Amino acid sequence: MTLDNVVFIDCETTGLSLEEDQIIELGMVCVVDGARRSWTRRFKINVPIKPEATAVHGIADADLADEKPFSAYAPHIARAIAGKHLAGYNLRRLDLPMLDAALRESGFKIDLTGVCVLDAAGIFFKREPRALADAVRRYCGREHDGAHGAAADAEATLDVLMGQLRAYPDLDALSLADLAAYSRLSETKPADLAGKLCYDNQDRLCYDFGKHRGKPVLSEPGYALWMINATSPGFPASTCEFLERELHEDEVSETSKIDDGDMPF
Repeated sequence: MTLDNVVFIDCETTGLSLEEDQIIELGMVCVVDGARRSWTRRFKINVPIKPEATAVHGIADADLADEKPFSAYAPHIARAIAGKHLAGYNLRRLDLPMLDAALRESGFKIDLTGVCVLDAAGIFFKREPRALADAVRRYCGREHDGAHGAAADAEATLDVLMGQLRAYPDLDALSLADLAAYSRLSETKPADLAGKLCYDNQDRLCYDFGKHRGKPVLSEPGYALWMINATSPGFPASTCEFLERELHEDEVSETSKIDDGDMPF
């Protein structure tokens, strides 16, 4: 299996709230013609970094004082990942929803149509449950010295996934789409980026949380309307977009055209 043109993503954030926190560092790695190309940036933010987050990644508010905001890079980030398969470590729970929210603030969004999402954590948890540092030790034969740096974590995830394909020949024989399905942490087929919605075996959009978990959205439309109209903090835009489409409400307007520029890859 080749991992060429798969973009490995890792985000460091001000905290773990999808609605309130922001990305402070983004690391991306992509293999192009057999060579790794990496790109990382830090961003100026308008919310404080939570102490417990700084304790993990070591980034403090003062470290971002001279950085540009995420919006300065948004067109290039959106263009770099558009249509490409995406990979990371536990990326569906935080990285993808946070990145989508940041892109939407600048007029872009993540479109997973035809895109495989590979999660090295999903493979690891099914084969040998541990954390990323343990995965690096197991599959790469080294210590993960750069833990919780966005670029280092993205690089490590690429190494781990390559090591997993070497360790498990049955996985290496899979197609990218089948590997993406195997790597999902949840047994359900996710729909939105935040994991609030999924598809059942009849390909119906269903709730994947709360009192209506497993029920088709159209069987409980009132719950969908409550989610769409919820405030403080509300539900992520990608979740509401799926619900609005399912309820046949107005289509979300087209996102801004992505301009050419200094691309990460």
